Amino acid sequence: MTGQLPPEAISDKPDDLMPVNESTLLLTRPEAQSREFLLRCETLAGRKLPAVISPLMRIEPTGDTLDLGRYATIIFTSGNAVRSVLRHQSLKGRAVATVGESTAKLAMSAGADAQALGEDVEAFARNAEGLKGPSLFCRGVHSRGDLAEKLRDQNHS
Repeated sequence: MTGQLPPEAISDKPDDLMPVNESTLLLTRPEAQSREFLLRCETLAGRKLPAVISPLMRIEPTGDTLDLGRYATIIFTSGNAVRSVLRHQSLKGRAVATVGESTAKLAMSAGADAQALGEDVEAFARNAEGLKGPSLFCRGVHSRGDLAEKLRDQNHS
């Protein structure tokens, strides 16, 4: 939902909106990710958990669709980047390097030959020596660390 909140959702008394008898999870990732995270939390807790899902961001592709065939390796730093590319193109048979095992698993489920080179940008950069170029780096506008700069510093194309 974008724009203004409906009047019934605004109160200067939070208890008017939701009684809180225990801690309530506030989940601000996009809705599908928030629901997935909540399910994992509930599985670990062994019970339903009170939660409010209030996405603060929306994942939208930017720029043009690129010819993936021009690149030896496609680099992803998040599942959001993988899902964004999959909306328009196939990763089947493509060499993919990722930050994080869950991102690699998502790419593999789409048919990519994927491997995680580290759980964070620093580990990825340390393990990127054998990465074949040219590479296409797919990431969101907002991200942690500057992997592109680290790879450029290593003369990776």
